[in-house]
Amino acid sequence: HAEGFKVIPWLSVKRHKPEGSFWIYDNWAPVVKTVKAFVKELEIDGFQLDPEPLNVVDVPALNQGLGWLKRSLGGRELGVATPKVVPGTPDIESGYQWGDGTPFAQLTNADALYLMTYDTRCQTPQEYAKLRDDQIAIAREVCGQARVYLGMPSYPLEPVKKPDPKKKKPKKAATPPRPPAHVMPPEEGRTFARALLRHKDLGMLSGIAIYDLEEPEDKNW
Repeated sequence: HAEGFKVIPWLSVKRHKPEGSFWIYDNWAPVVKTVKAFVKELEIDGFQLDPEPLNVVDVPALNQGLGWLKRSLGGRELGVATPKVVPGTPDIESGYQWGDGTPFAQLTNADALYLMTYDTRCQTPQEYAKLRDDQIAIAREVCGQARVYLGMPSYPLEPVKKPDPKKKKPKKAATPPRPPAHVMPPEEGRTFARALLRHKDLGMLSGIAIYDLEEPEDKNW
């Protein structure tokens, strides 16, 4: 706060949870109590939830819980991270991507939606452009209901192991495996940004949310 930043704590909500974590069908009372304490003691500017995976069938229960949280925040921002939209995705496969705008519109108690808009299978600005257009279409649909941010990760990749000089080299070089779809190193931010550049509907977005798990001393930070 002293530096002019807004402070919005973020709670990871896991379906396949380790002991002690929270899922949307659990008792919300402890979470609501904690958020009330944050508002009173830390003067937070809002609160955000990141439920993963989030199937469309779980959205009504989540929205009900958001309603309880909303009352405890006293007008401060309540945000929720959501899957990205991939048109045509069936509901049974909707944990990390949704097929249309219906579940977004059902999150009526959220002030801000953070669409997890990333996929390392998109390697060119053109591929990102298609992904971008689908997400901005959602921003257009919920305009007036919630602010929409595109979520970009900076989760560091596992370091590549150096080959053992004692082992024989294969005759044919192995194709390096692609990183998982939820990982995008910071260097890919340029491709992400080029896909957004000069888009006519960019004003539909409230901003970009960068999810960075690196340490401040890392060079990419």
